[in-house]
Amino acid sequence: MTTSPPPGQGLLIDLDLAIRRDRLSATGASHCTGTQDFMAPGLMCGNPHSFLHNLQSSFYVLLWIATYYTMPPGDGSPSELWTFNSEVDTIFDSCNDVSRNFTHVAMVKASFVQNQFVSEKRCLAVLHGDMRAALGPLLSAWRDVLYPPGYCVEYAHASPDEEAGLW
Repeated sequence: MTTSPPPGQGLLIDLDLAIRRDRLSATGASHCTGTQDFMAPGLMCGNPHSFLHNLQSSFYVLLWIATYYTMPPGDGSPSELWTFNSEVDTIFDSCNDVSRNFTHVAMVKASFVQNQFVSEKRCLAVLHGDMRAALGPLLSAWRDVLYPPGYCVEYAHASPDEEAGLW
């Protein structure tokens, strides 16, 4: 095992938390855990865990990075934390404003991303200019795949066969 991958390579972790694509039931955990900013809305509403939830979670991680950081200058120096005007309300600020009830947070998150216009106005428009140019198109395209027309957070679970197109 290595803790320092060679340059240009990543390190895959947490395989003990991986799921089989053809599994028939949930993990059996008695409660939902995780960082609410990065959790899929459907999972927060109590839907069975699916591969789609993993993709949605990755979407929120990328959106969070794009929201709170600037693009690195390209000279090897790190990106910088971007400070917002206090009047800007991001998706993550809105989630923190509601109770710690996962269902309420899920509804707020879904309201920001389910509609393309709202997503553009409330998620992508708040990104710093260089980050919006670099990641805005990717986030928009990814949102279109993860939250298609008719998506409903209360009924956002799918069988492995229904998820096959996402693999």
